[in-house]
Amino acid sequence: MRTFKNTPHHMIRLIGLFCFGWIISLQTFSQSIQRDVIGSAGMVTTYGNYTLSFTVGEPAINTLNYSGYKIHQGFQHGSKQMNIPMYLICYLQGAYSPSLHAMNPMLLNQGMSSDATVVDTITLALHAATPPYAVVTSKQVLLPITGVLNTTMLTLPGNYYLVIKHRNTVETWSSLPYQFTGSPILIDFSYQAQTVYGSNQEEVEPGVWAFYSGDINQDGATDAFDFGLLEPDITNAASGYVTTDLNGDGIVDAFDYLVLDPNIVSGVTAIKP
Repeated sequence: MRTFKNTPHHMIRLIGLFCFGWIISLQTFSQSIQRDVIGSAGMVTTYGNYTLSFTVGEPAINTLNYSGYKIHQGFQHGSKQMNIPMYLICYLQGAYSPSLHAMNPMLLNQGMSSDATVVDTITLALHAATPPYAVVTSKQVLLPITGVLNTTMLTLPGNYYLVIKHRNTVETWSSLPYQFTGSPILIDFSYQAQTVYGSNQEEVEPGVWAFYSGDINQDGATDAFDFGLLEPDITNAASGYVTTDLNGDGIVDAFDYLVLDPNIVSGVTAIKP
């Protein structure tokens, strides 16, 4: 039988490393564990230029560092985004009709749609629960005239503020971050003012609250600049898909002024964390 008696020591080391690497390769390719099965627990230890790292349930695998290059093997434990079901109830002040107990079909009245069941497009955004409250995800949806929206938010599980924007409505934040876990979540902004940040809503009929309308230029406030946009459209009886049609009846007139004026007097602005 052949031995390594006369083989140089450096050749023995190379053969040993080759065999060790071959064994590691067998171990690596024999695993069929899914990436989400094992939690990211384990340890890393370094000796000289070598780093030994391993996770629970996995054999210790060498990580080699050479001239800025690193070769290693191990499980990656990434997070997974989920389409989380969300049931939202909200109303827009200007579009709300107390006699209908619902909102006007704004897009229909403005000649932009034949669907009498929707109001307009709104933007839903999830913001981080801590400063600087960065946007995590957002989407545009059609808001039904009933104010009841069934949708999903694609995000990582976590705690987020829900923010609603509309083209002539004051930006509105939830009063507190909501916990998105993957299970369906119900968010009802309509039953009391305190459900939004700073109680920044108007009671449009007893027990029904809606987001303030009138931020025509979307600068975060209802003020003289918005009136400066509304007044000429009233004079010219503007119609169609215009942001100055605050009540969504298809024409800009004194009824839209009645929506904006009290909000200017009250100094309505967006209130955020």
